Amino acid sequence: MAIMKSILVGLWMISCFVAAEKGVYVPAMFVFGDSLGDAGTNNYIPHCKARANFIPYGVSFFPYPTGRFTNGRTTFDFLAAYMGLPFSPPYLEPKANFSRGINFASGGSGLLDSTAADERLYRAGARKFLLVGIPPIGCCPSWRLINKGECLETANQLFVAYNTAMKSHLAHLNQKLSGLTIIQFQSYDYLLNIIQNGEAYGFKDTKSACCGSGLYNAQVHCGKTTPKDLFCNDSSAYMFWDGAHPTEKVYAMFSQEIWSGNSSVMYPLNLSTLVPGKKASSY
Repeated sequence: MAIMKSILVGLWMISCFVAAEKGVYVPAMFVFGDSLGDAGTNNYIPHCKARANFIPYGVSFFPYPTGRFTNGRTTFDFLAAYMGLPFSPPYLEPKANFSRGINFASGGSGLLDSTAADERLYRAGARKFLLVGIPPIGCCPSWRLINKGECLETANQLFVAYNTAMKSHLAHLNQKLSGLTIIQFQSYDYLLNIIQNGEAYGFKDTKSACCGSGLYNAQVHCGKTTPKDLFCNDSSAYMFWDGAHPTEKVYAMFSQEIWSGNSSVMYPLNLSTLVPGKKASSY
């Protein structure tokens, strides 16, 4: 498939490369990143401990656990639906059909200078990118657990500094690299607003996990408790599914803002603006 245009989407340590031929809808999506985008890659890695291939993961959408670290779909599943694409299969899945995309995301993966020292995707033809800044991770249940119920502000301040520096660097790259367009989802302020005003968004609890047990439901890992205590009765009332990952509802909200959000969350454009010929649709 000749790549004429492309979009790279990033969420936290997650990204997806979307190839689009000139004048047509996006034909494929390629996802890179960690557990926020993992669609089951870790299921096929021997001795890997970072897995979500057991009940109740996936319970709100899939008939069985797929390896996604949430109760249903991730942001990239929703974005695929917006663009009329199937969910990108994990690249290690035997006999998977990769004709419309691949998911390389792997739970537990990291981001180092040594792994991003060159611009290979750009050289391969990628010209349109969307990156999502780091959200206030210091407010997730597992971090509240070690900080007496409060957000770990020392960590959040580092994430704010990173996001600010990244925005400046992206602006530099937009000017430096010919034909490049990078847009950014400013997730930190967006997510922090939901945490602080959860009821306005339909959330009953923005501090505890839906799945798990103990303080903030983060002391015992999701799926490691007895069956009757596996997860809450209404996952849509919770912002967090487990100690570190959002519920499907939050991923749906993320994807909607990425796709059609205004300038308060998307800078300088939203994703739908970069997708040729495709209009926003419901998820």
